[in-house]
Amino acid sequence: FPSHDMFGDVSVTQYEKAVLAELCKLMSYGNKVHATTAGLADLTGIKRQNVNRALNALERRGAIKRVAPRPELPNIPAYRVDVGMVFRGTADGHKKAVDRASQAKARLVVMADRVAA
Repeated sequence: FPSHDMFGDVSVTQYEKAVLAELCKLMSYGNKVHATTAGLADLTGIKRQNVNRALNALERRGAIKRVAPRPELPNIPAYRVDVGMVFRGTADGHKKAVDRASQAKARLVVMADRVAA
């Protein structure tokens, strides 16, 4: 998903759009979201199996990433929405998050180059 045209991609399903929009509404500062498939199904009106498919597709596309849940909510899945698409927090926090994401991607490229060599 390019940050400037995320919803213009015709290959994105309506389910993916609806689930991502709901995750964006629910996310806290730092783009972290705690949400169950059933909860997202209730909020979007989409069947749970389709919500699960949308979450998996969004993760494959890099729009969201599954992360460790808060210790006090161990049974509620947690996701982080890609900071290149949307960010909830301060401008300084956004800059730091984008810098961290860029550094992580650069490390992956270096690792991939080493494996390919």
